[in-house]
Amino acid sequence: MRMNSARKLKPDHFLVDENGKPEAVVLSIVDYERMVRHMENLEDAIALKQAMRTSPGLLSHDQLVSQLKNRKLI
Repeated sequence: MRMNSARKLKPDHFLVDENGKPEAVVLSIVDYERMVRHMENLEDAIALKQAMRTSPGLLSHDQLVSQLKNRKLI
């Protein structure tokens, strides 16, 4: 079953305890892999922002390209 990203979880996608309290969620492999990729992308974005704040010599892509062009390396 392939799930659309806009699709909401239905109550039967939850595993509940004996008191009816949700304890787990059932996801398709496609949705799980999409969620993992999204989390990895967010982690990368956070790491990049941290590196940019703590590394004063870090260049943006545009700055690097400009410097390489000025040096006639590209």
